[in-house]
Amino acid sequence: MEDIFDFNEINDEENFENIEPKTEEETENTKRVVKPTRRDVGKRPTFDVLKLTGPRGLGSLENITKNVVLKENETQDAFSKLIQSNPKIPVLSEEQKERILKNRMIAQARRAAKMQQLNSEQVSNDIPVSDGN
Repeated sequence: MEDIFDFNEINDEENFENIEPKTEEETENTKRVVKPTRRDVGKRPTFDVLKLTGPRGLGSLENITKNVVLKENETQDAFSKLIQSNPKIPVLSEEQKERILKNRMIAQARRAAKMQQLNSEQVSNDIPVSDGN
């Protein structure tokens, strides 16, 4: 069979069997060294009474936002309509009330018939049958 890839013609440099792994020293030398830069973090503000009530404190927010016009969306307060309109309690019509009472009476009659049937079965099982002797 003919060798399709011609592995015999490959040079020693390209031969994968002859490749030796690099040592740790060689890999360390090839690594790029990046010095960490110091991150300048601003000082955290302290919120004490003098700063908050001073001219640059919370009172200044009112002056800053005095002329700001915010976009008003109808979806901002989705529940305002629900709160304003009192929800109506569903009221049963006379027909519905009659149907409910009728179904309740039918169910009660079924339960009573079932209880009576169970009681009559128990009574018939409890009575001893005599042969007449």
